[in-house]
Amino acid sequence: MNANKVLIVVNSFTQNNGVTNCMMNYYDELVTHSSCVDFLVLKKVNSPYEKKVVKNGGKVFFLPKVDSYISKKKMRFLDEIMKQRYDVVHVNVPNHNGTAVLLSAYKNKVPVRVYHSHAQKLADTYKNKIKSFVFDNLCSTLSNAHLACSTAAGNEIFGIGNFKILPNGIHAEKYVFNKENRNQIRESLGLTNAVVVGVVGRLSYLKNPFFSVRVFAEFQKLMPDARLLWLGAGELDEPVRELAKELEIADKCLFMGSVGDVEKWYSAMDILLFPSKMEGLGMVAVEAQTSGLFCFASDRVPEDTKLTENIRYYSLNETPLEWAQRMMNEKVNWEKTRTSHLDEINEAGYNIDSSKITLVTLYDGFLNAVHR
Repeated sequence: MNANKVLIVVNSFTQNNGVTNCMMNYYDELVTHSSCVDFLVLKKVNSPYEKKVVKNGGKVFFLPKVDSYISKKKMRFLDEIMKQRYDVVHVNVPNHNGTAVLLSAYKNKVPVRVYHSHAQKLADTYKNKIKSFVFDNLCSTLSNAHLACSTAAGNEIFGIGNFKILPNGIHAEKYVFNKENRNQIRESLGLTNAVVVGVVGRLSYLKNPFFSVRVFAEFQKLMPDARLLWLGAGELDEPVRELAKELEIADKCLFMGSVGDVEKWYSAMDILLFPSKMEGLGMVAVEAQTSGLFCFASDRVPEDTKLTENIRYYSLNETPLEWAQRMMNEKVNWEKTRTSHLDEINEAGYNIDSSKITLVTLYDGFLNAVHR
């Protein structure tokens, strides 16, 4: 696809954004097979990703803030971008912004309009149910190529079988357990002899941080040497810290905020706690298993993430104490010597360095289909 021009739409270039990381993991190969790879980004942040795209000759557009969902101002801006005559527009954002981009691409006769589902339908409130029903249907209709990060994320948005799965590929070798990284991080944080319960994710509603802290509080009673290591920031940072104080475990918790080189931090952990309220896939579970880490996830995390025997799924209807007891019951497993799981990751197609399914192959297939 050497002559083709591509526009990829993401929410932001934040480095701890799973969707953006997924796209950037595929970017290096894509940029060598395309004449142009540009990005349309909803929120501007300081990030090396933007510099990387510009260095490779790509453009980065930022969607202006407007009051209404699909305004004339927004549509004029998008129509101007579409004058670049893209062959592929790949939308990774839902709701009204995804709809606006796909509508502009449709009006401007972009040959391949990809809508990529990264999450199941958000139905926690009546308002979100309505928004999901309206905009998911519009995005599905205005696009002519459908991708999903998991079976569940695809089935809910497009219907059974009406999509292709693009594994959220990672450079798996980077995540393999490293004893030097483990010792260095644990020593620097005073965790040498601790049982480290790790959480990787935003401090936000869908990641269920209050439940995580309550589970850890119960687990710490059963395992006094346990410490909580949280990687990620978010709008619930202060309330979560306050809960840790109320539960009298603040001195047992380390909130590190957003960190770089997260792959190194998995080696420092002994357990991964992942009780999300909703996940499109749950890349954290994939990354953690690549590191040989034992994972405790909620049953809201798709079972597409079961790549090894090192993961358990529990109901969020169970109490934090019940979760903690289940974690203790698996002690013989998470205390085992960490081993490599590269073979399982490769076989499942999540190692981007060995996967046969890439954005290049998918775009080629979509373009061939529309030009028949």
